[in-house]
Amino acid sequence: MKHLNKSVVTGVNSGLGKYIFENWAKSSGEEEPVGLNRSNSNSWLDSQESYDHYNSIIHCAFNSSKNVEDYKSYIEDNIFMTLRLCDLKYNKFVYISTVDVYSEEENYYNMTKKVAESIVISRSQKHCLVLRCSAILGPTMRPNSLTRIINDEDAQLSLSEDSRFNYVLQEDILKFIKDSEKNNCYGVVDFVSEEDVTLGDISRKYNKSPRFGSYKYESVGLNYTLEKPSRISPYYKKTSEQVIEEFING
Repeated sequence: MKHLNKSVVTGVNSGLGKYIFENWAKSSGEEEPVGLNRSNSNSWLDSQESYDHYNSIIHCAFNSSKNVEDYKSYIEDNIFMTLRLCDLKYNKFVYISTVDVYSEEENYYNMTKKVAESIVISRSQKHCLVLRCSAILGPTMRPNSLTRIINDEDAQLSLSEDSRFNYVLQEDILKFIKDSEKNNCYGVVDFVSEEDVTLGDISRKYNKSPRFGSYKYESVGLNYTLEKPSRISPYYKKTSEQVIEEFING
């Protein structure tokens, strides 16, 4: 077994996984990380490389299908994959979870996240960092209600203007993961901003006039009880409006 100066990142085709994979080496001084996606993950985990020792496992991949038809694939993607990753040799396991685990309305998504969290916590023997993230903004995220408000002059939304969100940045999540290695931060963290914001507030601030729908979305986990990034470093003490400004200004 070799101890390598590199990490493993999952979910590298899109979203946060892609962002972390593309920026990990230059932000850490490590070698280029191993990037896993749905097409190569099983073959890599079966290969000899998976027996080496890695600095970190950053597990971003998740099958977030809302209408689950293939339950076998859904469990393989979200539970069995997490189990296999936990069996690797590493210094630290970082699992990207969601504040939706606080929702009183249970669904496949938040229930599976809870199961995966428990696997990581129990199998990593306290060498883990679980980040329960709110809505994530960044260059590799899929379009969402906020980006449609900002970029589409004739945006038609299904959500109402009083829908409330909590936003965080991809780059801040990456920075926090790297900071956590320096200050030995482990455990479960609510990775959220200090204040929420409504879609109506956003549209008024940026002089936009989208056509709102009737469904009201309410950000969950407003009464956060766990450690928050802002308590660990003043750098992360931001409101959702400040996060949006940083996102728009690039």
